[in-house]
Order: sequence, then C-alpha cells, then structure tokens
Amino acid sequence: MTQERLKICTLCKRPFTGHGNNPLPLANGRCCNLCNLQVVFARWNMIMPTLKLNSNDLEETTKMVDDIFDATAELAEDTEEDTDERRHD
Repeated sequence: MTQERLKICTLCKRPFTGHGNNPLPLANGRCCNLCNLQVVFARWNMIMPTLKLNSNDLEETTKMVDDIFDATAELAEDTEEDTDERRHD
C-alpha cells in the first residue's frame, strides 16, 4: 500500500490527503474538504445573491450550483468515512 503525500490546507493549515479544493475567492492554493464545505461555500453563498444575472444565466447558474451541492454532499460523506477510518487505525 502506498501512502499518499500530505498537503497543507491553505485556510486552516491542517494536513490533508487527496486532490484538495480551490479556495478562491478566499485564498490561492488548495484547501481541505472541511474548509471547502464550511468556509469557501459559505463565502460563495454570500457572494451569489449580489451577482446580476439575466434569465439565461440564471438557469445555467442554478444547474451549476445544484451540481456543486451534490458533489459537496458526496465529499462530506467521503470525509466522514475517512475520519472514521483514521479513528479505527
């Protein structure tokens, strides 16, 4: 079994494994799944209502946001499973 290289979250400075997430608009680099869910998405939720969208953009943006939330739910489940596995090791 090969060990995955640890990376450092640009937001919380804790180590994480995996690809990581884009922390924009808060920082450059990569962030952990937990910061992505709790910090980055919270910031985007504050920004999104201020954007001026026409009706065509609104439909496309709504689909994109739905896709992001679906992916986030999957990441949250994966993160929870990873945490449970580390507790049992």
